[in-house]
Amino acid sequence: MNKLIFAMVFIFGFMACQDQQVRSPKPSETSEPAAQRSEKVELKGSGSEPGWSISITHQTQDRYSFQLITSLGRKTTIGTLSLQSQPPLRDVTTIRYAGQDSDAREISVVYQHKSCLNMAGEDLEGIIVLSWNEQELTGCAQLLMQQ
Repeated sequence: MNKLIFAMVFIFGFMACQDQQVRSPKPSETSEPAAQRSEKVELKGSGSEPGWSISITHQTQDRYSFQLITSLGRKTTIGTLSLQSQPPLRDVTTIRYAGQDSDAREISVVYQHKSCLNMAGEDLEGIIVLSWNEQELTGCAQLLMQQ
């Protein structure tokens, strides 16, 4: 039993380290001048049973991209989202996104500002629910940047 718990903590710790790496676009990958590039991670979330993590990144005024890692880090899915709710600038309570992955499967993401303890016992101050690929994934999330 202790080996199973250690393995789960190790795997989720490894996934968290992978999620913290944000790739800067090469100049050839974007048509925006260097001074206007401001790709910022908006929301990060993860859960277990099954293990998964998501990063949502603001791309343009109303477009977001996401990277969803599932199957304990073995499968990565990318896609686009649009904001379905207009959060207030302060006291964000609920944010809703909807979109499609690269295989045209629908995805919806709901973030709620509520206390949520991750496996390390940290309060990330948000609950995230993903509906994707006939699954509903629930976990903790952290809103990293507000506009």
